[in-house]
Amino acid sequence: EYHSSIICSQSISALGGGVGYREFGLIVGHSGGGKTAMGTSIARGAALAGHKVIYCSMEEEKEDIANRMYAAVFEVDYTSLHNGSGYLELEQKIASDTDAPRMKLLQENLVLLDLKGMTPMKPTQLKQLVDDYAVKHGFMFELLVVDQLQFMEPESVQPGEQDWIKEGRVVKELDEISH
Repeated sequence: EYHSSIICSQSISALGGGVGYREFGLIVGHSGGGKTAMGTSIARGAALAGHKVIYCSMEEEKEDIANRMYAAVFEVDYTSLHNGSGYLELEQKIASDTDAPRMKLLQENLVLLDLKGMTPMKPTQLKQLVDDYAVKHGFMFELLVVDQLQFMEPESVQPGEQDWIKEGRVVKELDEISH
């Protein structure tokens, strides 16, 4: 069974030579195939480059997504953060003169939204949620990463519809909203 994540660019002219202004990309793969790792990598890179990013997690807890980001940025073993044994090392690195500027970039440019308890969610609900966040906090995002689309549903539900068809309709609706 395949699942997917989506990356929507609001105003970044070229993100790593891939997703351009008002475009979106779709990462599809088996469970455990690296979709979340790819999405967090793209979000982290954009935030460290000074772009405003909202990362919406429909499956993993906010802390786990943050740990993925911190592990890569501060070169701390992800497993040690996941099990709690690496937090002292992470705190020391964040406090260092070398890593403090990177932490500041993440704090200023990256928002992690834990939407796990709000699923299934429709594309218009997601758009309203991120737009409300942007307005309330003055955070005008340039990139939106939504991880995992199987926790979303199209605006209208068709009885007996196969999951892959539903997910395809969600993608189309998100594409329409992104323009």
